[in-house]
Amino acid sequence: MKCVVKIFLFKKANFLILGFTFKENCPDIRNTKVLDMLHILNSYEMDVDIFDPWVDQYFVKEKYGIEISGKVNLDKKYTVVSSTVAYKQFLEMRLIDWKALVKENGI
Repeated sequence: MKCVVKIFLFKKANFLILGFTFKENCPDIRNTKVLDMLHILNSYEMDVDIFDPWVDQYFVKEKYGIEISGKVNLDKKYTVVSSTVAYKQFLEMRLIDWKALVKENGI
């Protein structure tokens, strides 16, 4: 059986990335692929927010010039929400209605 996934990128859409590290439950960012993803999203002029409870926000800002948030803005609606790392905190955050963060017709 063949599975085809289509992703539509919208210029100037807003995108929430959950996780920045290389692997789950560890602060290691040395080989993170989120940088590649961020480069692509920025080429589409997307407004990108990154939430990561593990990373040193100040180190990432100094090294890459990237803002990482230690909390999710529950009042903001996103075109796309993508979990890039399987953190135990994300599983424990079941009280958050993740679908409420996504705009109508969002992903």
